[in-house]
Amino acid sequence: MPALRAHTSGYPQTLVRAATHQADAASLLDELAAIDAASAFDGVALDCGALTRLSEARARNLLRWFLRQHGLPPPSLARLNAMLEQIADPRRDARIDLRHAGSRIGVFRGRIFVHPPTPEFHHVWRGEPQVALPHGVLRFVRSHGVGLGVQAVAERETVVRPRSGGERIQIARNRPRRALSAWLSEAGVASWERAALPLVFCGEALAAVPGIGVDVAFAAAADHDGWQVVWEPRRMYGTGEYADVDA
Repeated sequence: MPALRAHTSGYPQTLVRAATHQADAASLLDELAAIDAASAFDGVALDCGALTRLSEARARNLLRWFLRQHGLPPPSLARLNAMLEQIADPRRDARIDLRHAGSRIGVFRGRIFVHPPTPEFHHVWRGEPQVALPHGVLRFVRSHGVGLGVQAVAERETVVRPRSGGERIQIARNRPRRALSAWLSEAGVASWERAALPLVFCGEALAAVPGIGVDVAFAAAADHDGWQVVWEPRRMYGTGEYADVDA
């Protein structure tokens, strides 16, 4: 500080003036990003088209602003440009999986999402009413004539775990057995949500998928007791960490 004062005329007033100008510029950039995001940001996801319609400088500014809305620090210029290049390619969509500051950035149906990394979980279910997982709670609600049949799963180990790929399920006797990926795609489930979805397996067979249905081989008969399987995912903080439902 003494050295700067001795060799720089007008110090520290010049530094203060420069800092004020930079603060004004940052405020104006935020206002511009808010204008660009007005019809493209729903509070969660950002429309990819908004980035491709803007100049490179405004697109970078909007993406920085979007990441900050999720509590994430801005990436380096090189990293930001690389993100924009991948996001702007509509052919990549579901294959986009960008990592930044402990979070993941993905694209689904033309919108950009920030989400946590896929958690690891494997739980042997022994009839308890709920299973607490790192990213939510899987509830087993007693029912009659619907859901996962009590008798159907009684003689085999029942496990809650994520998909590994290639699973198939038949949710009604008058409907074909189909790949789980097809059901999830029709239901509008993003790729990262599919990877984190807790599935119920009886032995090696897929028995139930929350939000999709129960395989006919494990479904409760009309006059028998069952469990309805309900998935309640936790929301997440912008740091890529899962938040408590009651937090």
